[in-house]
Amino acid sequence: MKETTFVIKGMTSHQCKSSIRSALLDLTGVVAVEVYLDEGKGVVAYDEKEVSVNELTSTIKKRGYEVN
Repeated sequence: MKETTFVIKGMTSHQCKSSIRSALLDLTGVVAVEVYLDEGKGVVAYDEKEVSVNELTSTIKKRGYEVN
């Protein structure tokens, strides 16, 4: 199990937070997601054998947000 923190730019509401969280949780291998709107970050716990950091980043970007 691995945990990664992303800086996410472009979130403006709780709907943004919810959209990112549910999209990440839909990925196979993602175990837990916490998105912090005020801090502009997300923390993802995942099984690195089932999902990559690139897949996580891509999923967030597809929702229209910048990820660092």
